[in-house]
Amino acid sequence: MYAGPEMELKLKKVHDLKEQGIVIVKDEVRSSPTSNLKADLIGYTIDEDGELIPQVVVEIKDSVTKGSQQQLMKLTEAIPVPYALLVTPEKQVWFETDTFLQAEPPIFNSSREYINSEKFQKDLLWQIVDRLRGEFRPEKTWIYIVQGMLVRSYMEEMSSLHEWLDLKEDDYQDLVDEAFQYYQIDLLPEKTNVNKLSFELFKWKLGEVRHKDSKHADSLISLSEINEYDGNHRTASSVRDLFVGLINVLKLSDYSVLEMCAGYGRITSGLLQQKDEIGSYFGMELNEYVANYHKMLMIISGHEHIKVKQGDVLDRDHELPNQQDLVIIDPPLGFRLPPRRYTGYELNKKAIQALDLMLERATEILKPEGYIICFVNEAFLYQGTSENTRSLLLDRMVIEAIISLPTHTLKPLTSIKVGVLVLRKKKQDEKEPKNLFAADCETIDEFTEAVQGFEKWKKGEEL
Repeated sequence: MYAGPEMELKLKKVHDLKEQGIVIVKDEVRSSPTSNLKADLIGYTIDEDGELIPQVVVEIKDSVTKGSQQQLMKLTEAIPVPYALLVTPEKQVWFETDTFLQAEPPIFNSSREYINSEKFQKDLLWQIVDRLRGEFRPEKTWIYIVQGMLVRSYMEEMSSLHEWLDLKEDDYQDLVDEAFQYYQIDLLPEKTNVNKLSFELFKWKLGEVRHKDSKHADSLISLSEINEYDGNHRTASSVRDLFVGLINVLKLSDYSVLEMCAGYGRITSGLLQQKDEIGSYFGMELNEYVANYHKMLMIISGHEHIKVKQGDVLDRDHELPNQQDLVIIDPPLGFRLPPRRYTGYELNKKAIQALDLMLERATEILKPEGYIICFVNEAFLYQGTSENTRSLLLDRMVIEAIISLPTHTLKPLTSIKVGVLVLRKKKQDEKEPKNLFAADCETIDEFTEAVQGFEKWKKGEEL
């Protein structure tokens, strides 16, 4: 990567190429996987099939020389493009590569603005992380990217996204404030200044990321998870896939969902990428920071209708929607409450786990035949301290599935043995079923088999 004046020239040329209709610009591109010959820049358009079409190879030099032109010709022999561009601090020279005669600056047409590939979008985010490394602490990098994507969503709604590349940093910071106010984000924005070149590169790379995409939330959660940015718990992707798979088996349609301990929204994001339409979603998260970033992640994923509220789900003063089709619980496992910490609970007679009261409240807000899918520590299923909770569940709910998970499911957070319960609220006078589905997953790879087995059980097929 260039530094100083050379980098400034490179960034200016990226801006110019985009003004001419180029939508994707890659830098430091090898002419072949084994070659040491690199193009400083390659500009692309996108065809109707969503494929990148290289249009111009760019070389940045101190001056126009015979040697620099020869190197440019070698690059275009290895990378077929209709145009080549030689850039120096004083001038730029366009060439048509079939004759290598000088040409007027062309205008390019692209069928699409963005590449839909999830991998391509993730790679762009990683490039931004790498460039901002050292500007501030890792957790601030994640915040900076999320806020930038929120600003782009806001600019798109204000019909001003075309001004993105021309933003000065002061104007950008003002837009962060406006976006937070517009989307009713109940946090103060993180105001972090970066050096001019880093800011220009940030705009370049983030400008190639779709301003809204259903996979953004999961990509960004994974990004923060890998870098251990802030210490807050994130639902593992394997657990998300298990929950989503089990919910799909239930064959719910236009259903209402309430998620306790909603976190950053990984399970929410997984559900929203499914074919079945969620009629309504309400999530509650105790941590104010996490709740608001959950909300932002949903906005940049195109799900502005999702309702996420900061609050204590066990506090009766916080009203929750009733007659829900589904309640999801990914609780703080092992978190114990002092006696009578909360009022209005049948189970609140001695020191118990937060999970116990969450389950009691979940049974209250479900409609008949509504479902609870809940993470539990396996000791919950047999220890005497949870006996009253199990009795309450047997009285109000039908246990449809108990799925035991391997000890490493939640590592590095914990290595305790955990499981998932699928519970259905009883109809009036419903009798206890004769059987339930049980699975013991020894590895994470067996989660898919457990979902398939549960589906067969629901259909009454032989396992």
